[in-house]
Amino acid sequence: HQPVAVADIELDKSDVYLRLNLLDEAWAACERAEPVFRQQGQMFEVGHILLNRALVHLGRGRLEESAPLLAEAGDIFRQEGNAVWEALTHINQAIRLLRLGRPDEALPLAEEAGQVFGQRGLGTRYCLSLTVAGDAHRSLGHWSQAKASYQAALDAVAGLDAPWLTYRCHHGLGRVYQQQNAWEEAHQALRRAVDDLERVHSSFGIETHRIAFLSDKLAAYEDLILLCLDRPTPEGVNEAFQFVERARSRALVDLLAQNLSARLRPHDPTDQQRVGELERLREELNWYYSRINDHSLAPGPRSPEAMTRAWQEIRRLERQVNELMHQMRVRYTDYLSLRRVQPASLQAIRRCLPPDGLLIEFYTARNTTLAFTLSRDRLRVYRNLMSGDQIRHWLDALRFQISKFRYGWSYVQRHRATLQAGVVRCLRAMYDGLLAPLRDELDGRPLVVVPHGLLHYVPFAALHDGRGYLLERHTLYSAPSAHVLQLCCQKRPRANGPPLVLGVPDASIPYVMEEVSSIRSLLNQAAVFTGPQATLDRLRTAGPGSRLIHIASHALFRADNPLFSSLRLADGWFNVNDIYGLNLTTRLVTLSGCETGLGRVTRGDELIGLSRAFFYAGAPALVVSLWTVHDESTATLMRRFYESLQSGLSVADALRQAQLDTMEQYHHPYYWASFGVTGNGQVRLSHRPPL
Repeated sequence: HQPVAVADIELDKSDVYLRLNLLDEAWAACERAEPVFRQQGQMFEVGHILLNRALVHLGRGRLEESAPLLAEAGDIFRQEGNAVWEALTHINQAIRLLRLGRPDEALPLAEEAGQVFGQRGLGTRYCLSLTVAGDAHRSLGHWSQAKASYQAALDAVAGLDAPWLTYRCHHGLGRVYQQQNAWEEAHQALRRAVDDLERVHSSFGIETHRIAFLSDKLAAYEDLILLCLDRPTPEGVNEAFQFVERARSRALVDLLAQNLSARLRPHDPTDQQRVGELERLREELNWYYSRINDHSLAPGPRSPEAMTRAWQEIRRLERQVNELMHQMRVRYTDYLSLRRVQPASLQAIRRCLPPDGLLIEFYTARNTTLAFTLSRDRLRVYRNLMSGDQIRHWLDALRFQISKFRYGWSYVQRHRATLQAGVVRCLRAMYDGLLAPLRDELDGRPLVVVPHGLLHYVPFAALHDGRGYLLERHTLYSAPSAHVLQLCCQKRPRANGPPLVLGVPDASIPYVMEEVSSIRSLLNQAAVFTGPQATLDRLRTAGPGSRLIHIASHALFRADNPLFSSLRLADGWFNVNDIYGLNLTTRLVTLSGCETGLGRVTRGDELIGLSRAFFYAGAPALVVSLWTVHDESTATLMRRFYESLQSGLSVADALRQAQLDTMEQYHHPYYWASFGVTGNGQVRLSHRPPL
């Protein structure tokens, strides 16, 4: 009976994963359990798995794939004589039909399911059916019936603590009141919806659970933000800004604000065994990572079939690592003390800005972009900027222009003028759509940009206003959110150890040695390790006490699994989970590699990648890159960056000066615009004022 017991556990895990919105994990648990139940002829459990698989497809927006699974699950429950679970399939069929724009077909399914749940006194499921019926009525313009359904749903769970359901009711009511131009009622209902969401969000002790849960539930925030702006008073703009902050990077804010640690603390033999297993998995993964990134291998070992097998094995091993990390974090870290932190006040954010600085915080809702501008004395908002579709178009066009540099030096030389014109066209379009409406406020001031969504991938310093690049008139740096900026500014770096410089050259990045040599000559008493000496252990042991960390090596951004985005060191790959385990009190971390600033942006605007990991580990400021960098120009840029830092400039001013100097030699933005400062751009390495 042991396989059946294990399959039961996997089925339970899939239920939990679905509630947390961890869709990949839910699907994998179903895959492990289904063969066992089919072999044993346990058809109810098979139907349950089919329903969960359908819910995964619904969560991913794959509406067509979910239909046959829902139908098959419904047939099984009908044959089993289980009316309650058959009604559950009807509810999810109704949700699918609503997403397909067919509310007239969804409504009777929701009402039929509601009768089953109501007759059996199943309060939470009855509430869900009423909420789905309310959504159908609202889509059909039946305002009074929709309000009645939502209110009945709230009554059904009165006395129960079920914010994951009541948020849907309050959100639905808010949308109905919006349609009826009842501003006060809509405002009250939407605020309750957001409060309900945040109560659920704060109950999760593990960061990844928080991120996943909120990723598909941000419509309530968007509706409330736009509603606040419908009354363009200072109070409305202030409230909208506060809710923008509450909608983004919440998990990272909560972690940074409470200085929590993700470091594993094994206390017993069982957990010591888990640590040993993690090390074994790490060694296997490093072998595969090196294999897929080693272009010196003969064609056979790098055939498409061999690479496919290698990636399949990598993903299997990474799933095992994630599972072990999850088990240990639940038991042996401070994650369970994670609690909700209130957004920073406008006054606290203003204190973080440079003198005469301007914070520009973007937010995209319903395919339109807003920009809030915050100075020492005023908060303003600009609406109807570049649409999300336009941002995607011009960002894709920019990436295409940058990708042309892969064709080699001779191609670049032949088409220099065309390449320059093409990239400026993209950068000018993004300036016109995002910043031109704000130009009267810019006026040469230092700018702190808080991007949102796809805007995290835009090189703002290189945007072109028709006269020149933004960098030529402004110092710029960025932050994941205004609250993260404020938390970075609060950090008081304590490390006074020598700078740590790690360089890992290979045939594709030979200028790493020149870059490291230049930095060694500029940074007194720097601890420099290159080639075989630039190891994982050097970073773990020397990094926490160094006042500056510089890593010049290959980096790998994993869009499919961002927690395994990595930096290549001499003896392996140092990934996001590894960086989480550092305890840094450094002033600055510079990642002089390819795409070190990239991360996957979730719908909660949680940027998951190397940048997030180093913020989490304690760094107040980072210098990272957005695309594959040019080896020779990067060496030049980094040398001038550290010269400027040593002269007393702030990190942001030093990078700007280095980019301006590099621009004189390498004019195209490909060579200098990839790098940017994120976090507290006012950090200095010395207290000596600039000359």
